[in-house]
Amino acid sequence: MVRRFLHNAIKMIVEFQVEENDPPETRKTLDRLVAAGHDREEAVQIIAGAITEEVWGVLRGQKDFDRAHFRALLENLH
Repeated sequence: MVRRFLHNAIKMIVEFQVEENDPPETRKTLDRLVAAGHDREEAVQIIAGAITEEVWGVLRGQKDFDRAHFRALLENLH
């Protein structure tokens, strides 16, 4: 139950970032992944993985949110 809640929350973050165009790289990545043949839901899931990786580092206390690192994660998604 908690896992599903977190999964949905991360997907909502992706959708919010796309809607607000903040950061703009999220929308660009979504468009790029869809153009590469992923359906939209799959592309959102892929981006959610990058968000999860960045958030996990913050939650473990290893670092502050690093926008440049997040952009690099997005750029490397296929």
